[in-house]
Amino acid sequence: MALFRKYYRVTPTFFPPSIQISRLLTKILLYLFLAGSAYFLLPKEWVEPGGSLFSVFLLYMFSEAFGALTKQLLFLPSLVGMICAGIFVSNVPLFHYHVHHHTSSHFRSIAFIALLVRAGLELDTDSLLKMKRVCILLSFVPGVCAESPVVAITAKLFLGLPWGWAFMIGFIMAAVSPAIVVACILKLQDKGYGTAKGIPTLVIASSSVDDIVAICAFSVAMTVTFADGSVAWVICKAPIEFIAGAVPAALVGAAFWYLPATQDHHKVYLRYSLLFLASMAAFFGAEKLDAHGAGALFVITLGFVASRRWNSMSNSGDESSTDKEVESHDVEDVEKAYAISWRYLAPLLFGLIGAELKLNTLDFSVIGLALVIVTLGVLARLVAAYICCIGVGLNWKEKLFVAISSIPKATVQAAIGSVPLDYVRSLSDEEKGPEFEDWARKILAVAVVSVILTAPLGAVATKVSGVYLLDKATKDETSKRDDVDGEKGDGDVKLNGTDSSKPVHEEHGQKILEKFSEDNHVEV
Repeated sequence: MALFRKYYRVTPTFFPPSIQISRLLTKILLYLFLAGSAYFLLPKEWVEPGGSLFSVFLLYMFSEAFGALTKQLLFLPSLVGMICAGIFVSNVPLFHYHVHHHTSSHFRSIAFIALLVRAGLELDTDSLLKMKRVCILLSFVPGVCAESPVVAITAKLFLGLPWGWAFMIGFIMAAVSPAIVVACILKLQDKGYGTAKGIPTLVIASSSVDDIVAICAFSVAMTVTFADGSVAWVICKAPIEFIAGAVPAALVGAAFWYLPATQDHHKVYLRYSLLFLASMAAFFGAEKLDAHGAGALFVITLGFVASRRWNSMSNSGDESSTDKEVESHDVEDVEKAYAISWRYLAPLLFGLIGAELKLNTLDFSVIGLALVIVTLGVLARLVAAYICCIGVGLNWKEKLFVAISSIPKATVQAAIGSVPLDYVRSLSDEEKGPEFEDWARKILAVAVVSVILTAPLGAVATKVSGVYLLDKATKDETSKRDDVDGEKGDGDVKLNGTDSSKPVHEEHGQKILEKFSEDNHVEV
């Protein structure tokens, strides 16, 4: 007993274990029990080395480990490590990695659905309305109107892609990573950088919409690229899919306003399940009907419409303050449930993305060309973002910072970079052209290169440039900014404050940061 007490005093962080060690040990036990259950329940050819489930399990373990090491040791976004884990496992013969492309595609689609639902739930229209012109411009112009055309043109010239395929990679590249941006911005905001002019509000509000715009544009481009038939049908198919995805989603989302009932104590779990199952049914159903754009749009619209009513109920004046507080927490709990799901789906998604890069068949000249394409696209985005900030009361250094903060790319590029490849594989030999798979692999290579290049560099550039380019506000200036009417330029932009007592970047931004920190450390 004396020896035990002496050991306990010497190593208090290991016995009892700290939170981090306890969490690690718990995960190891969970995975071991899961592997044991699968081994005894499922056919041996699935779970032995070389089997699909064995390969998926091995890939997941390496993705978790590489992601944690990348974050803790290199201070880089963990998804970079997860992608590298996929490349490592699939290209080392020792691991006998073999996952059928249909299985890989379905796993990635499920993770992608969770990402789309989260995007719809977290779409902050209030911030857009408060920031008005400049925020809307930053949500559309730098990505879709500037970076996408430049990437498309360079992909056409350097990689020899047809215009439809070139614009697909252009719209994939148009999205910025909100989680990386928000994490960097809030660290600067805590020190007072840029808060006097509300720059954190501007950056966070625009980044939260940018990725949704890019996903929708990509869905339209993919629909047009693979459309068969007359020119009239190709032109009409995109708006038809838009209506086919948005209208049913709005109706189903409106039904979720009342189902389940607000008095149901299990409504958070029921809402989570309804959203996810309805999204899966619509997404995979749209794939069967060859309407991929409608599926993605349905998922985003469903989450957005359903959450609008849940939020408005929490702000209505007809309920007591207690009821409003509970309802508001219910909305956040649904978002947190998806954040937890995404935390465990992300290693699988990013690992499978990396596993698609086969080094023995990869033309390494494509990697060099991809670096050029990504660099030119980012430069175009920087110029466009700087121009969008003209006339809103920002000096040249602040405009430059807003542009730099839009560099990081991560989740969207990794999630939809493999969608063209999955679709090509689903086509019959008569339907797909001889170069379709080669073009799809080039798109995937550019997407992976963009993540590995811009995610760490963009995060570092945002943190460092904020210190030198933004003015550090004092406590008095920060407290007064809500009372200052900061309308500049043409009178439709308010940068120096918001209409609420709590700034948008402290309320909405902190919510996003919490979801991507600690347990959800996928991008931060």
